[in-house]
Amino acid sequence: MTLPSKLKTASFYRLRYSRIALGAELVILTLIAGSIINLLDGYGFILTGLLFVLLTILFFQFDSSLKKIPPGSGIEIRKSRECLIWHEHERSTRYPFAEIKIFITRWFILLQLGEGKALNSKLLLVDSFADINHYTCFRRQLIEMNLC
Repeated sequence: MTLPSKLKTASFYRLRYSRIALGAELVILTLIAGSIINLLDGYGFILTGLLFVLLTILFFQFDSSLKKIPPGSGIEIRKSRECLIWHEHERSTRYPFAEIKIFITRWFILLQLGEGKALNSKLLLVDSFADINHYTCFRRQLIEMNLC
C-alpha cells in the first residue's frame, strides 16, 4: 500500500517483523553467551550453557520479534466503531479503544492490546511498516485520535 501524499491516511497497514529488533535480540543473546563462556568453567559451564541454549530456544519459539509479528500481519484502525483490529494468519482480533495502551516515541510504537491474561504487547519500529510514510501516518492517526 502506497500513500500518494503524507496528508492522506490509510486504514490498513501491512506489518512485518523488525530487523532492528531481531538484531538487538541476537546481539544481547551473543553477549550473554560470551559472558557465560568467559566467566564459567567445568561443570558450571556445561550446566549453564545447556540452560542458556534451552532458554534461547524457548525465547525464539514464543517471545521473539519473529513470533510477535508473523508474516502477513496487519493493523487497521476503525474510527467509526472505535476499535483497532490486528490481523495475523487470516485471523482478526478486535480491540476496543478502552483495551489499548499505546506508548509512542519518535523511534517506536509500543502497543499493549487486551487486558488481563489476554494482554498482548507489540513493538512496532520504522522498519515494521512498508515505508516510513506508513509509520508516520499510523503515528499521526494514533495521536489525532488521542489514544496515547
